[in-house]
Amino acid sequence: TKYLLLACHAGRSCGGTADRFRSLHFAVMLANLTRRALLVRWDGKPCALEEFLVPHEAGDGRGPVLDWTAPWGLVSAAGGQ
Repeated sequence: TKYLLLACHAGRSCGGTADRFRSLHFAVMLANLTRRALLVRWDGKPCALEEFLVPHEAGDGRGPVLDWTAPWGLVSAAGGQ
């Protein structure tokens, strides 16, 4: 599966929450145009993206239907912390 990773790692300057949300709509559009899965990892200041957006859960308790969070192994392989 091809993917597009939008990341902001703790200790790096990515701006505030509004700055990060501004880039999110472009990343969604780019992922759609290039037919890639969009994965997002925002860590650190002011807080992780999961504090604002929670992946949608299936009604039957099987877990997320649409999980946009990037696995830690993938983030570290892409040059993250």
